[in-house]
Amino acid sequence: MAKKYTLKDLALELNISISTVSKALNNSPEISEDTQKKVLALAQLYHYRPNSTALRLRESRSNHIGVVLPDLVHHFFTTVFKGIEEYANARGFNVSVCFSDDSTQKEKDAINLLLDSGVDGIILSLAGQTQQMADWSHLQEVAAQGTHLVMFDRVTDHVPGDQVLIDDAHSAYKATQRLIDLGRTKIALLTTESYLSVNQDRQSGYIKALKESNLTYESQRVLALPKSDVDPASLKTFFTECPVDAVLCVNELIAVQAMHVVAALGKRIPEDVAFIGYNNGMLSKYSYPSLTVVDQQGYLMGEKSAEVLIDKICSKTPLDISKYVIPTTLVERNSTPNT
Repeated sequence: MAKKYTLKDLALELNISISTVSKALNNSPEISEDTQKKVLALAQLYHYRPNSTALRLRESRSNHIGVVLPDLVHHFFTTVFKGIEEYANARGFNVSVCFSDDSTQKEKDAINLLLDSGVDGIILSLAGQTQQMADWSHLQEVAAQGTHLVMFDRVTDHVPGDQVLIDDAHSAYKATQRLIDLGRTKIALLTTESYLSVNQDRQSGYIKALKESNLTYESQRVLALPKSDVDPASLKTFFTECPVDAVLCVNELIAVQAMHVVAALGKRIPEDVAFIGYNNGMLSKYSYPSLTVVDQQGYLMGEKSAEVLIDKICSKTPLDISKYVIPTTLVERNSTPNT
């Protein structure tokens, strides 16, 4: 079977951007005559045909949107999806959801499946591997073909699309500052893969709070754990070898696991070690002790993502690409001292 050439293939061969190829094929005045001729000649040589789904989407509406989530393990993503679905349904849109399992290839497959089903637009949180490899080409091609795209939580400026997120750096700064205000000086950070944009931002906020309070940032107090299947032995080794009096965790699952290990070592929570995590799910509410958290407002993030996408779909005139920041709140429970 002959290869079906894409905008990405044309762009790579000509060493120009996917967006430039798309504009040249659509006779945009932004593109020089020389570049336009080269693009059209190569497109003719390779018998390039525009994506029929994308063309149809420009002409009509299906009232159907797609969502691509990294996983459904974390309560945060299920809460976001609930916000998306309820808002979309209220405006007469159906929603289909796919999962990337943090794989770039699965993310590509999910997007192609949704496009083939005729969705008007896509909401997604980037797969971990996509961020790790900085592989944006499949998303750039989606945008270049005219499909509306909204990214939430895990986002990138390398892809033209709206962004809905929290201020991760500021939220981590405020959470760390809260621990400092409680008199804690040996504050650890439990994080996951450093290539995730949210984790990078949370670590920078943590470091900023320490430095502004004249506390020394010590790299040995930062433990990077796998996103799943955390080995209790690694946590036990960390807390045995690294004295801490407070811990900031990038999600509630890690926080609850760490609290179990600390308690097993004979430490009292929060008297000896205080904990703050992220998200505000059932684990946080019903752990023992209950977990103080940065509430990421997942439902609101989902609502806003759906609102932005559907407004774009329904608008008769192009709307600017924007970034929307959802405010967070600190929900204090028993893993931090009551003051």
